[in-house]
Amino acid sequence: AKFYYDKYKLRHIAPFVLLTIYSLLGATLFCWVEQEHEQELIRKEKIILDDLRNDTFQQLRRVFRNKNSDANTNLINSK
Repeated sequence: AKFYYDKYKLRHIAPFVLLTIYSLLGATLFCWVEQEHEQELIRKEKIILDDLRNDTFQQLRRVFRNKNSDANTNLINSK
């Protein structure tokens, strides 16, 4: 093994290859361990965003209803 290591001058390339492999294995392990927790966070965030959208929609609906009723009331009172 040392013969090929010296012959092909792997002395400069080998550390980078090993570092890359080590990093990819670490990233894979991290993703595998954290996957369930990440999915739970995404699920909770989706629920919060859905509630926020619904609340905003209801508020807009109330604003437009009140605006329209005020306009109708003004029209009736002006006759």
